[in-house]
Amino acid sequence: MICITKRCGRSIFFPSFTSSGRKNFLRGKSPETFIIHIYSYTARGFIIIREGQKRMKLSNFSIALLAAIMILGGYLHAGDTAYNKEDPSTVLAKVGDRLITLFDLEQALMTIPSEFRKEYSTPEGRKDLLQKLIDLHLFEMEARKIGLDKDNAIRTRLETLERNFLSKQLVLYFIREERRPPSEDDLRAYYHEHISDYTRPEEVLARHILVRTKKEAEEILVLLKDGGDFSRLARDRSIAPDAGNGGLLTWFSRGKMLPSFEKAVFQLKKGEISDVVWTRYGYHIVKLEDRKPAYAQPFEKVKNTIYADLIKSLQDDAVRTLRKRIMKNVSVKILDQRYAQESEETSTR
Repeated sequence: MICITKRCGRSIFFPSFTSSGRKNFLRGKSPETFIIHIYSYTARGFIIIREGQKRMKLSNFSIALLAAIMILGGYLHAGDTAYNKEDPSTVLAKVGDRLITLFDLEQALMTIPSEFRKEYSTPEGRKDLLQKLIDLHLFEMEARKIGLDKDNAIRTRLETLERNFLSKQLVLYFIREERRPPSEDDLRAYYHEHISDYTRPEEVLARHILVRTKKEAEEILVLLKDGGDFSRLARDRSIAPDAGNGGLLTWFSRGKMLPSFEKAVFQLKKGEISDVVWTRYGYHIVKLEDRKPAYAQPFEKVKNTIYADLIKSLQDDAVRTLRKRIMKNVSVKILDQRYAQESEETSTR
């Protein structure tokens, strides 16, 4: 663990990683390989959330009840649960003198990634989820009983979890109070203003025959014009890796192939065969199998992506604004100049 700065007499610690990574972490820009741990309160406890991992396996859903990335974490949607009409104070289980309520179960359910949530939304899945909450309480009680909560390393870790969680909540509070999360109208407006970002380019599907000499290519072209089967000739004569598949390429758009090859393909009509085309790989003959025109992806298909992008922008703005505001009243000194940033945001008071 490395002490980098002191704020109001309190040291900030974090695990070692690359020197550039440390600088980015201090600036609030964690490298992709670094996982920030925060936690989400249930009524009586907390659930660890791993933020920054793009994928999580169901096998990792152990006693810790690992949750996942949530857009604008803490913004829970009541409509996502089929049980939201029940009394949230309904007691589902008792662990010692502790009560686990329907509210606790719903909070836990909402921290599960959406792609996995359906499994826990069934009656059997909810039973399994309740058992995990019971396990959380049982194991926490036992950990406290044997004094693990007094261990210095564990206490430091818990303090880090709390600091991360409160920091995230401050950002969310700032957005709610001083900014405005994007509405459906905002999303639609952004979609129409940036429609080119959500437009799929024209794509083509083609076959080709590749040979080493122009003479051989011209001989094959004559055979094709006389009615020869393109796929068969590709399998018999082409030296390209896709010869065994009749020279069939995957769908591609402009900018994906060598210029001379691309120009020849996109000039063809469906079913047409090109003249001999030279590239640095040899001599080609191309047949256009199919074509997909450019089209804009429907708003509903990209709405969640737009929302995530706008929320990320709001969060980044909130972090920058809050940092400047708070540092007007809090002294921050970089003690190791290797980590100093050339920025107006870094105070040397």
